[in-house]
Amino acid sequence: MKSIIEDFVMQIIFLMLTFELPEFGVAMLGVMAVSAFAGFSFRKYKINKAASRTEELEREILQSHSEILQLQKENIDLLKIVDDLKESLVKAENGEHTEISQPVVDISSRKKVFKQEANSSK
Repeated sequence: MKSIIEDFVMQIIFLMLTFELPEFGVAMLGVMAVSAFAGFSFRKYKINKAASRTEELEREILQSHSEILQLQKENIDLLKIVDDLKESLVKAENGEHTEISQPVVDISSRKKVFKQEANSSK
């Protein structure tokens, strides 16, 4: 594309040097060249501006979707907690005794470990 434009400009310059064109024709060619350059520059600017705006909107949409997914995850977690509480409440109303199963911690083994650490650090 660039070589076609360069060839065209070289042909115009050659014609201007070999033939005597009226000043109006030379001025007209200059105005046409400047207006074509300005038009292409303006079009390129508009395309770049539209592309950057599109990228900005895409980032914003992705951010919104990630926030929505995070909120949905939190909502599901809260609903699970509420369901668990409802189940334990129904069991308590029915007279069923439910124990919370927590691991039993052996304090004596912990005391032994602390004594060994204290003795080794001295």
